[in-house]
Amino acid sequence: MSFRINMVLIVVMIILGLSFTNVMTVIVGGVSNMSRMSTMEKVVKKDIEDNINNVENVVKTVALIAQQKGADSGAIMQICDSIVVRTPDIERAYVAFSDSDNYGNKELDECIRIVKSKKISLWSGPHYVAKHSNQSPVTTLMPSQINAKDKSVATLSTSKNAKHNAVTTFLTPLINEKGEVIGVLCADINLDWLKKIADKEIESGNAYITVADREGLFLYNRDSSLIMKYVSEAPEIPIDSSKVIGFMCRLVGVKDVGNSSMSSEVIAKTGWIVTCVVPLGDNNDMTMIITLLVITMLMLLILAIVSCIILTVNWQLRPLGRIAEAANAISNGDFSYKIPEVSGHSDISHLRNSFVAMQQELVRYIADLRNTTEKKAGMERDLHIASQIQKGLLPKTFPAFPDRNDIDIYGLVVPAKEVGGDIFDFFMRDEKLFFLIGDVSGKGVPASLFMMVVGHLFRNVGRYSNEPSIIVSGINSELANGNDQDMFCTLFCGVLDMETGMLSYCNAGHNAPILMTKGSTDFMKPCTNLPAGAIADFSYQTESVQMQKDDALFLYTDGVTEAENKAMELFGNSHTLGIVELLKDASMKEMADGVFDAVKTFADGNEQSDDITMLCLRWKG
Repeated sequence: MSFRINMVLIVVMIILGLSFTNVMTVIVGGVSNMSRMSTMEKVVKKDIEDNINNVENVVKTVALIAQQKGADSGAIMQICDSIVVRTPDIERAYVAFSDSDNYGNKELDECIRIVKSKKISLWSGPHYVAKHSNQSPVTTLMPSQINAKDKSVATLSTSKNAKHNAVTTFLTPLINEKGEVIGVLCADINLDWLKKIADKEIESGNAYITVADREGLFLYNRDSSLIMKYVSEAPEIPIDSSKVIGFMCRLVGVKDVGNSSMSSEVIAKTGWIVTCVVPLGDNNDMTMIITLLVITMLMLLILAIVSCIILTVNWQLRPLGRIAEAANAISNGDFSYKIPEVSGHSDISHLRNSFVAMQQELVRYIADLRNTTEKKAGMERDLHIASQIQKGLLPKTFPAFPDRNDIDIYGLVVPAKEVGGDIFDFFMRDEKLFFLIGDVSGKGVPASLFMMVVGHLFRNVGRYSNEPSIIVSGINSELANGNDQDMFCTLFCGVLDMETGMLSYCNAGHNAPILMTKGSTDFMKPCTNLPAGAIADFSYQTESVQMQKDDALFLYTDGVTEAENKAMELFGNSHTLGIVELLKDASMKEMADGVFDAVKTFADGNEQSDDITMLCLRWKG
């Protein structure tokens, strides 16, 4: 799914790149013209505003000084003369003391009245002034000389050398200490500085700048004959006042802007409109620039596509690295390591969720395993203690009777589990050797407990009776009572008279022992009796055999004869008899160890399936 998303992303980006290239080829030229036009327009506007602000600051400063010096006309004249001399853009400066005088310019008269009544500064509309005239500001282009006591209009300065100059007037009130308006300070600003600003910004003849007021009166135009004329007075430009675009075209002096870029800015304080038009160029330099720009954009686009693919793949595969780190930490045993979150429903998020589920299951499994291990360790500890107790109940000191030289006896138990169900035991009473070997049904703890009961009964009953059948009957009776688990035990119980060598025995379903005499080595043939614990009132029989000096008896459990190798073959009676025959002249310990080694060699590493128990004895007379 991630691969398909990457492919779709690449195709979409290539299509967008080609479309972007085509669009860029079309609009780059226009954008460069727009940038040039916007820059030119803002520079012109700033220069005009700077000049206007400069004039306002100078005139307002003079008004403040005049107020501080009082209404002395001579002082005011000197100050105004300094304005004209030090400020190149000011054509003349004068003070109007009364609003009842008619200056011939209704708009200027209205401006003076507004300034006096509202105590504000403002700019008048554009008008003409002429050199060396004693008429009003508009009709004769100079105010009349009037006595200062009449406080009508005082001529305070003369015009600069100009035949007919287009000006605009800045007016600011003169206020006395009582806060009353005593006159209006007027400064006529020559508009020739607009041409200087526009000419400075026009680098070639194919760019147009014009400045006009809101009524469409040209203050500056590339055609000087149109200055101080309205748009309607330009005969070569069609008049269409209903359309803004037509009005803007007439302002700049062009008939059509279909192949040009045009915009305008408004001077806030005067309301003048600065308009700039830049024709769309088609020169070789621009074409080369556009071509290089398009090629650069294509290269950047290809780089962006490759970068996006790399970033996308890395972004999508980055969680895999963190998941791998988490998996490695978990594999090292840190099961509490937090697998990082993966947003969305991608394949990686599904993988992450699978890891989280696996981690949780693993944590639960480890906890269960720990509990099981602890329980098992406790059980093994208990079994080990039980094994030590069980071994402690069996004879473990050999030679068993070191002060006697008429008997050689040795026993061996190798349980298949921690504890076993086989038993051997013997003790000496009244010059008689009582011995027992048995095999409890089953294995493990139940068998070991059953075996311990058998050993306890053997010693208790053997204290009072020399008859093997009575001993076995006593054991059988006790085991059968309350035997809800139906367990039983095969037994071979014998009593050897140490003085005569007479062997009395009782077999309770156990394997027939091997009797070794000087002339033969063979299995004994005892009577068939039931195992102890099967039937409570079963009648057991005692048998006997006369042993000669150095005769020996090999008793064992079925763990010897039923030992298996990897081919599932049994060690069997024949192997057992053969090994015993070979070891008949050895000591009883050597015989037991030799038979055990033969069984282990035969098993060839196969797991021991049953307890192995042997009891060997030789009567030396």
